[in-house]
Amino acid sequence: HLCLGDQCVAMKSCKTNCGNIVPHLFKGFDDGDNSCNECTCFNGMYGCTKIACNNGETCSPVGCPKDLFICPDGSSVARDPKNDCEFFPCPVVGCPKDLFICPDGSSVARDPKNDCEFFPCPVVGCPKDL
Repeated sequence: HLCLGDQCVAMKSCKTNCGNIVPHLFKGFDDGDNSCNECTCFNGMYGCTKIACNNGETCSPVGCPKDLFICPDGSSVARDPKNDCEFFPCPVVGCPKDLFICPDGSSVARDPKNDCEFFPCPVVGCPKDL
């Protein structure tokens, strides 16, 4: 992930010759019948040297890497095998920053103490006579 403050963008992992997933910035040897070639992964783009490998190796894919991503709130997320081993999304911290426009034109934010429901709109009416 590339983060600026609390905003993060997921950098894409890559698939090897055998379909295994390697993380962004991976640098190492490929697998299977291409295992004599050095490869790199940069944001989903996988490139390898082009040496003919006559090593007889075959592919045997494995699961996702076991590394974790540390989210801005300090929690961690693992990789999702059903999404090309990309990291699961980080939990949403706090309430969305959107506002609700009330009938009187004022706006109200969300209440973190009430499951992020909007605060009530102000009551508009005539003052009561004493």
